[in-house]
Amino acid sequence: MADQDTRYSFRSRGPYQLERAKTNIIKLESRLDNAAAAPASGTVSVYRPDGSALVDAQSVTISSSIAQYTISAGAVPATENYGKGWSVEWSLVMPDGVTHDWRGSAALVRRRLLQVISAQDLYELHPDLSPTATGSVAASGETWQGQLDAAFADTLDRLIEEGHDPHLIISGYSLRRVLLYETLTLIARHLGSSLPEGNAWQRLEDTYTTLARNAWADASFVKALVDADTNPADPDTRAPAIGAVWFGARF
Repeated sequence: MADQDTRYSFRSRGPYQLERAKTNIIKLESRLDNAAAAPASGTVSVYRPDGSALVDAQSVTISSSIAQYTISAGAVPATENYGKGWSVEWSLVMPDGVTHDWRGSAALVRRRLLQVISAQDLYELHPDLSPTATGSVAASGETWQGQLDAAFADTLDRLIEEGHDPHLIISGYSLRRVLLYETLTLIARHLGSSLPEGNAWQRLEDTYTTLARNAWADASFVKALVDADTNPADPDTRAPAIGAVWFGARF
């Protein structure tokens, strides 16, 4: 991309996690001046660690201004080897008429680590977060999905930074308190600055920051030793698991 080209932002929330023998939908969101910037067209390629193409310059579709491509289950057969080192390359024709290239990392995994909390978990602690509750602090239609997504993405990033492959964690429930308190920290930060001065959420930001810190320090989980089949023909054969893996405090 030349210096005079428009500086679009391409949002990435961690490496793509592709599952074997399943349909995988990959997406890339592009923005400019804090607004969606829909590509006119584009292609995407997915490369194995050895550089060979699983998907070779296939046309993308544009849905709600976001480029996406569906990798069919048959395109990722059970013979593909699990592991990191995969990559996804997008070439998108943007509204400025220029083709912009973006590359992201990926891994072929047994199972993706999924979110384990929802808005209902937030409402159980703070009923006033529900937009339908009496005395609600939420705007009409607010779902807190942005904060839920951001906390989950930040958690995945931190796991990777500390040398843990998220997809090897056998039970996402072991991260429930981390995700809950990280989400509430983000919500408290938002409400503390948007409500009148002296509101309770200003104090709650410190409370949930401390709880999130402690949850990280106390978190333990069992993860698979490797993400590989002992018998590739049997997708239910699990690799040996190691004992609890402990996080140390980061703060």
